[in-house]
Amino acid sequence: MKTPLRSSLAAFIALYSATLAAQPSTELGIPKPVYGDDEILPRIVGGIPSRFSERSYQVSLQSGTSHFCGGALIGKDWVLTAAHCVDNGAPPPSVLTGTHLKNSGGQRFESAQVIIHPDYRRAPEGYDVALLKLTGTPDLSLERLQLADNAVMGAVANPGNTVTISGWGRFAVGGDKPDNLYEVDVPLVSNETCSLSYPGKINDSMICAGLEEGGKDSCVGDSGGPMVADYQGQTYSIGIVSWGAGCAEPNYYGVYARTQHIADWVRQYVPVTGGSSSSSSSSSGGSGCTGDAYVVGGSYLNGGVVHHHDIHYRCLVKGWCASTATWAYEPGAGTYWTNAWELVGACGAGSSSSSSSSSSSSSSSSSSSSSSSSSSSSSSSSSSSSSSSSGGTACVGLAQWDTSTIYTNGDSVQKNGVKYTANWWSQNDDPETNSGMWQVWSNNGSCL
Repeated sequence: MKTPLRSSLAAFIALYSATLAAQPSTELGIPKPVYGDDEILPRIVGGIPSRFSERSYQVSLQSGTSHFCGGALIGKDWVLTAAHCVDNGAPPPSVLTGTHLKNSGGQRFESAQVIIHPDYRRAPEGYDVALLKLTGTPDLSLERLQLADNAVMGAVANPGNTVTISGWGRFAVGGDKPDNLYEVDVPLVSNETCSLSYPGKINDSMICAGLEEGGKDSCVGDSGGPMVADYQGQTYSIGIVSWGAGCAEPNYYGVYARTQHIADWVRQYVPVTGGSSSSSSSSSGGSGCTGDAYVVGGSYLNGGVVHHHDIHYRCLVKGWCASTATWAYEPGAGTYWTNAWELVGACGAGSSSSSSSSSSSSSSSSSSSSSSSSSSSSSSSSSSSSSSSSGGTACVGLAQWDTSTIYTNGDSVQKNGVKYTANWWSQNDDPETNSGMWQVWSNNGSCL
């Protein structure tokens, strides 16, 4: 297997020139990461058109109406993409969701916030991951990807296992750009094998895929898009299109950000399932119950497992299973959407080994609200120290909601004598206008 050095100067110049011609202007905010002296191509070659029903999580990052990178829906209103797509100082991108046509259909949202992994420097150095918080909520019928935990990775992410990559990228360097979403299946390769193509460049935050003989790969415009694998009926994010030399060239594999490696970081901001190596036991369940107990007001992602009356259930709704007084998704109950939950088995029966999954279980119990672990919540000491003066006995110790404070899942606040508990990461989301089903806050009632 040859090294990344080109066999001849002429071949290098031809490829480099074609690459530059293929890239849109950086004035549009389209990144052009570099590896050594070669252009790193945010690289689908050798693929087939995707079916919308199978890839509804796919999104297009756009500058104006021009596609430049891909991404995937995770959580209610978040997108997982590559950091190099959004690290160039350009305005936050628009995000087109719910369509396989990159220029029409679907819903368009702006990026309210861009969060880049703190260990990211440039794509070939790893941690090429970013999160986009959208200004609205894409159609909840669209699939949201889950993050593969250790058990899933052990089952589907071994060298030789096939994964799927999708995007609107070019068919070749300097080639045509498709209007429809395409996908390609490629085998994973070990990091050791991948290092032979990119000596000294592959680390644990990366995962590689491709054919030694080339012919199948991602290409220009696919950056940030998802690498996925199916496991027990669910689709999991395995990687994010990051970098590589050329498109589908022999002996040069595609390099992807390994989502397993950054799952815990993602979960600081987004209520997604997966991302940890084990399930935690719930104190409220019977013997053998794992994961979170089902609670009224909780929101649970597709594939999430809860326990209710000492029985495990898995959410089957594409998007979220939730429960309110008027829209009940109670497991085992003959109410709305009786098919929303799949019976997994009795607690202790050994049938609930999957990681747990209330992605944002908003319990009204005092135990969750009293243990705010957000460092930024503690930074608002001025507001919390005076909180008890404006509320009744039940309000004592509850911080007043503050527009500048960052809150995470389980943090509780009060506003105008009402207690609210955060369902996921939040900043500047007024609980009075952002509480209820699918909302950032749960209204726990008066604390006067």
